[in-house]
Amino acid sequence: MKRKQDKKEKSAAQGALEKAFDKLLSAPAYTNPGAAYMADMENLSVVGDETPATHEQWEQLYEVAKSIRSLEPWDYLHESQRITLLLPGRDEPVYTVVMGSGEMTYGIGVYPGYDSLGRILKMAESEIDESDISAAFEQHCINLYFGDREELESKDRSVIKQLGLKFRGRNEWPYFRSMKPGFMPWYLNHDEAELTIAALQNFAMAFLTYVKQDIKVDFENGETLLRFYDSENDIWYNTVIEMPEEPFIQIKMAVTDELLIARLKKKKKGKANLGFGITYIPVPIQEKKNDRPRIPRMAVLVDMDNGRPIEQAIDEEYESIGDAIIQMFTRYIESNGRPASVAVSGEDDGDYIEDFATKLGIKIVEDERMTALGNMVLNMMDMMESGQFDDFME
Repeated sequence: MKRKQDKKEKSAAQGALEKAFDKLLSAPAYTNPGAAYMADMENLSVVGDETPATHEQWEQLYEVAKSIRSLEPWDYLHESQRITLLLPGRDEPVYTVVMGSGEMTYGIGVYPGYDSLGRILKMAESEIDESDISAAFEQHCINLYFGDREELESKDRSVIKQLGLKFRGRNEWPYFRSMKPGFMPWYLNHDEAELTIAALQNFAMAFLTYVKQDIKVDFENGETLLRFYDSENDIWYNTVIEMPEEPFIQIKMAVTDELLIARLKKKKKGKANLGFGITYIPVPIQEKKNDRPRIPRMAVLVDMDNGRPIEQAIDEEYESIGDAIIQMFTRYIESNGRPASVAVSGEDDGDYIEDFATKLGIKIVEDERMTALGNMVLNMMDMMESGQFDDFME
C-alpha cells in the first residue's frame, strides 16, 4: 500500500514540475526575448514605486534573517552554487546566492530573473579591475548582509531598535540593500521587501532539505536545487534538476532617423581613429532626501592617436543615454567628417553604436585601452574641478 502511495506522490510531483517548466518556457523572455529585455530595461531605468516597507514586513525580514544566520549556509555552499526558486506569480526564476565562503562578506543575494542572473555571471566571468567603476553600479539584486554594527546606517539601526531586536558581535548585524542598475545601493521598498521575504523563507526551507536529507547536487555541471510550488495540491517541492538554459537576450540600439543618417553619410570619411565608451560618474544625484540616489552615465569620445578626450555627454542632460550618444557623434561628424574607426572595450559599448556605425560605414574595433575609461573619467573630473580641463582641451 505504501509503495503505491509513494508512486502516486512521485507521479504528482513530476506532473507539477512539468507544469512549472511549461509556464517557465512560455514566459516572455523565451517567447519574445527582445520585448522582454526592453520591458526589463524600462523598469530598471526608472525609480518606480518607492512605497516604504511596512513594520510587519521588517518583522518578517529580520525573523528570516535570524534563521538564516543560525543555519550558516556559507559553510555548505559557495557563490557559484545557486538555489533556484519558482515563486508563485513570477514568470522567471528567482536565484539565491550565498555569500561568505571566502570568509569576507556574509549574506544571501536574491536575484530576480534572467537579467539579474546574467549580470552576476558576467561580473564573475569578467576580469574586472579597479578602473572599472561601472561594475559597482550594474548589479540587479537584493542583498541580505551580516556585518558589523559600524556598517549599518542610522536608518538600519532605527528599524532594529523599533523592532526591539539586539545583535552583538562581528558579522552578526543583519541589514538589507537593494541593488538596481544606475542607482546607489538603497533601502528596500514595499515590493522588494515582499519578494525578499518569500525568497529567503523558501531559500531556508530548500537549504534545510539540502543539508538534512543530504541531497547531492552537481552544481558544476548545471544542476541546481530547485524549489517550486504546486498550486493544485498546495504543496512545495524540492528537487535536483538541470534547469533549462537561460534565454540569450541581446538588444542593440537602432538609429531610425533616416534623414540624419542620409545627412551624415554625405560627410567625407577621414582617417581619424576614435575611441568610444560609457561609464558611470560616481556622483549620486538625489533630488529629495529619501529618493533613491541615481548615478548618471557619461558617454565619451577619445582620439585614439593621442589619447586625448574629444567630447563627453551625460545622460542627465538628454532624453536618454542613447540620445546623448547619437548627438555627440553627430556633432563630431558634422564638424570633422566620418571617422575611419571607433574603438570600444567590448560588446556592451559596441551594442550602442554598431547600428549607427554600420549605416555610416565606420569600422568598429575592440581595443583594450578603452577598458581604462573609468580612470580616464575620474582624471577628467579632477581636471574640471581644478580648472585644468579647458586648457587641456585647447
